[in-house]
Amino acid sequence: MEDTARREVLEETGWDVDLAGVIAFRHLQWLVPLSGPQPNPYPDFLQVIFAARARRHRPGAREPEGYETEAEFRLIEGLSGLTEEDNHLIEAARKLAGNVS
Repeated sequence: MEDTARREVLEETGWDVDLAGVIAFRHLQWLVPLSGPQPNPYPDFLQVIFAARARRHRPGAREPEGYETEAEFRLIEGLSGLTEEDNHLIEAARKLAGNVS
């Protein structure tokens, strides 16, 4: 799971990261039927949310045909105007920040 998270972040942002740990799991469920063939036929899925520290930027590693065109790293200190849920995730990330080497 951690290797997958690192690879996905690299492909979508061009950043190598150090993971501090899991801070949350998010359960999602499609409430309406999906049209056409789907890669995952199940209406329920989980997102694992990690706290991470950006280590090295490698723009060439970014997936050129990826759908994530606006993904970026931002400093925790500069985040504002977020939802209550996002604020809880940021607080959990702050608590783990000292555990990343």
